Amino acid sequence: MLSMGMTGRMLTNYVGDGQLTYYGVRFTSQVFPGATLTAKATVTEIREENGDTVADIEVSTTDAEGVEVIKGKASSQAAFDKAWAIQELSGKTPVDSLDRPGFIVNRFFVPWLN
Repeated sequence: MLSMGMTGRMLTNYVGDGQLTYYGVRFTSQVFPGATLTAKATVTEIREENGDTVADIEVSTTDAEGVEVIKGKASSQAAFDKAWAIQELSGKTPVDSLDRPGFIVNRFFVPWLN
């Protein structure tokens, strides 16, 4: 249970307290006392929900041997806002577009080719 709470803490450190709209995980392996754990969160989808942009996050916690001990999912509107801000701080220009295959630059230039 402590490992699940620490995984949740990693998420709230990123998105802020009270900002998760969904958090569900399951234990996949036993955690022994003194184990070193590493938690990882990956944004898997950005979608619209009730007029808000929501980021779906896949959560994984592994031990020092690389064995996954916790696996789950979370959702947060604040995660999308934070990811957008990180792009701006790194000097990049984020673009909000529909999810389509291919490069966004092709969507701008292909119509000009005709």
